[in-house]
Amino acid sequence: EAPKGGITEIDAAKRLEAFRAETGELKDVSFDTISGAGANGAIVHYRVTTATNMPLKPGELFLVDSGAQYMDGTTDVTRTIAIGTP
Repeated sequence: EAPKGGITEIDAAKRLEAFRAETGELKDVSFDTISGAGANGAIVHYRVTTATNMPLKPGELFLVDSGAQYMDGTTDVTRTIAIGTP
């Protein structure tokens, strides 16, 4: 859906947390997910709000930095993703 412009920064952050919860192993998130599309992905420690929420657009980058706490450990993962064909 992201290459079609059908996903926003908030949608992506919520879906990531849902994927984690579906495992049945999630205890809690480690910190609020940084979910930044386009220019928002360049803002240090960006926190998306309903006022700043942007769609993920083809030809732009999407930055996600998230973490979760599980019984066996804590994760902190950062990825930069090209939406559509880079």
